[in-house]
Amino acid sequence: MDVQEYTERKLGEQMMAAEIHLTDFLQGERDSIGNFIGEDFCVECLAKHALAISEFSQEGTQFFNADPYFRRTYEEGLALYNDLPDFDDSKAKKHYDEIRKLRKELVAKHLLIGINTISTTNSSNANHFSGKHMGGGLK
Repeated sequence: MDVQEYTERKLGEQMMAAEIHLTDFLQGERDSIGNFIGEDFCVECLAKHALAISEFSQEGTQFFNADPYFRRTYEEGLALYNDLPDFDDSKAKKHYDEIRKLRKELVAKHLLIGINTISTTNSSNANHFSGKHMGGGLK
């Protein structure tokens, strides 16, 4: 695995974990004044993932300066971390949407690279990577 592939894989893992914590925040059960009931959300874990997103993105920027993707993810990781002290539903939704969009870009990049190495003689593989299993093409 090369450096860029490693960096992107770790970045994707951290974005996926942040998405899960943001979902927990948005769907968590709360009392009448907005405090969480139970252990549905962990701000410390979300902070850790935000910092890791920034860290792997900064690493990517240093190694692959021409790729603007790393700069965008770096800025999002820092913005998420900086918003945590005054976190609310609107900030959580904004960060969830942005991180999800960035993660999907990363996954699409890897699927499109992988599509060139997959034999399309097997129709099930061709349908899987064309998006036909989801009712449409890749978006």
